[in-house]
This record gives sequence, structure tokens and C-alpha cells, in this order.
Amino acid sequence: MSNAPRARDAVAKAISGSGDVKVSPALEAEIVAGIAEFDRGEYIELTREQLDHAASTGEWPWAEDESRG
Repeated sequence: MSNAPRARDAVAKAISGSGDVKVSPALEAEIVAGIAEFDRGEYIELTREQLDHAASTGEWPWAEDESRG
């Protein structure tokens, strides 16, 4: 059973409380995937705090020159 709907709800809730934050579709997909991974207890590249920050600010969680793996 997929947790994607629950993860999308969490992203929508975080975004709705943040005013005029615009989240790119790519970042939203990354956040949803990360939340679903947390829910499944799988390894992820971001901390929960980084995901929450990305969801609330719309900022990409990695520096442009930083490798993700």
C-alpha cells in the first residue's frame, strides 16, 4: 500500500500554512518521496527537518554544487 496520498497531504498542509511559497513540481515530488520513505522506514538522503524546511520555504534542500550521492 502506497503512502503517497498521505505524503502529498503532508506537503499540502505545510505549503498551505506558509503563505506565498511556490514549490516547484520537482521539489514537491522529492518531498513526497522523502515523506513516503520516512513512513516506510527506508534510508533517505534528507533529514525530517530538511524535508519540513523545503516544504515550508520552497527552497531546494541541496546547494547547487553539492552532490546527492
